Amino acid sequence: MASDSGSDVVFSDAEHDSDVSLPSDIVQSDAGPAEENDVIEGLSGPNLPSDVDSDGFWFSPSEDGFGSEPTASESVPSVKEFHLKGMSLFNFAAMEIYSPPRVLPMIDRCPRRMSLDILTGWNLLDASVKQTVIKMWETQEVKMLLLSPPCTIFSPLQVCFRNYEKMDPETLKKKWAEGLHHLDFSAMGIRNQLQKGLKFMLEHPQRASSWEHPPIAEIRGRPDVYCADFDQCMLDLRAPNNLHMKKRTRIMTNCHWLASTLRQYQCDRSHIHQPIEGSMAGHSLSWWAQHYPPDLCRILAESAQRLL
Repeated sequence: MASDSGSDVVFSDAEHDSDVSLPSDIVQSDAGPAEENDVIEGLSGPNLPSDVDSDGFWFSPSEDGFGSEPTASESVPSVKEFHLKGMSLFNFAAMEIYSPPRVLPMIDRCPRRMSLDILTGWNLLDASVKQTVIKMWETQEVKMLLLSPPCTIFSPLQVCFRNYEKMDPETLKKKWAEGLHHLDFSAMGIRNQLQKGLKFMLEHPQRASSWEHPPIAEIRGRPDVYCADFDQCMLDLRAPNNLHMKKRTRIMTNCHWLASTLRQYQCDRSHIHQPIEGSMAGHSLSWWAQHYPPDLCRILAESAQRLL
């Protein structure tokens, strides 16, 4: 999962226009004590090299200054290219938000990769970029909307290791504002999908406090929305030393097939786990754990493929 960063935070709802303080209902979540194999999320997201994204897709700097584009043959359009060419030239059958291309390349009939993330030149903290995406949602029929907003600030280990107390108040306020912005924007996309009778999925760690954020909790309580809690070690999530990493994950969706499929992947304790703490091969293990394993990508792709 990639993380967005930026200086301008624009909220869609008036209730968020005031100063952002530490939400007591989120900080004091009922996530319970941290476990050995929980992901320790970095407060500033992954420290990525400038020329590689969080899933191994290599980028080259674009000449127009509008961000980077994948060098793969089926590239993500830059914001500038999208505006110049118009929506009619792009395929909106499925979209990844807050993700470089990882699921869409596995879906047939998705010739243009609408994988919109800061790593592909789409900074969703920028008001104009956000409005462009909203227009897509409002005017196009997206059969499956795949959402993986940054989860770092909502990790239960932020409380366990008292990371909030270690941050200066302004930085903490900014991190909460950005995290809530991405959750609210995701909720907006989900509500649009539900209103149109279309499908969505949203992924965060199972014990993240973001699930208690009111717009997300409201959607989670709908009778036509399901939550699937599963262990990514059973989908072959591994550390660089080839040991499995147990990352307890939740996907919220209105696709019954996707929820029922993912619920089957509960750790059977048949393997050794690499604790997700410390570093390995030049990166924190939490950075490695943010990568979707190919088996998870294939399941998500199939959930979309069934709709096309």
